Amino acid sequence: QFQSDRIIPIHHLLDNQELQQLEQRFYLIYGIQGEITSFFKADCFYTDRHFDDRQSILNFLTDQLKEKGLMNEAEKASVFEGKSIADEIGNLVAIPHPIYGDPPESRIAILILDKPIVWEKERVQLVFLLSIAKDQIASWQSIFLKLFTYLVKNDGVKEMLREPNYAAFIRNFTNQFISNLYESLFLLPVIGGGA
Repeated sequence: QFQSDRIIPIHHLLDNQELQQLEQRFYLIYGIQGEITSFFKADCFYTDRHFDDRQSILNFLTDQLKEKGLMNEAEKASVFEGKSIADEIGNLVAIPHPIYGDPPESRIAILILDKPIVWEKERVQLVFLLSIAKDQIASWQSIFLKLFTYLVKNDGVKEMLREPNYAAFIRNFTNQFISNLYESLFLLPVIGGGA
């Protein structure tokens, strides 16, 4: 029997339990995707850019957020302070952020470089500049853990370098985010079979 996480086996007529399971699946998929896209927007996704050093990268990304009204001058300056500037997580990824601030709207600016540079000690080709509003920190924490797993453990970096565009990132990251939900929540009976 063919099985896929994209197929929901049902009876000829849906019963209440199957309707509820379908509603849950659509809610989870679109709810998660909506939460992800509240932080990641196409207007802050930059690809195939050439920079020689992290200072130039951080100036570019913080200026982009400032122009969009998503970061002020004090928040920009705090990105360059202390540990934030050296936030390499390995696997070609750096995640700098302001030390303090509370932007009017959360946004993560993503930059995919045309080739890796040495950031502090590690080579970096993907930069995620965080700018998170205080009232969204709890939501961001769960997404950040999934993002870290996606980038460092689940070949997300390779996917982003292979398909360097916003739509592919959202699709691949969302799929990563919900992949375990399919297995745990939606094991439905097959026509003619049991549970």
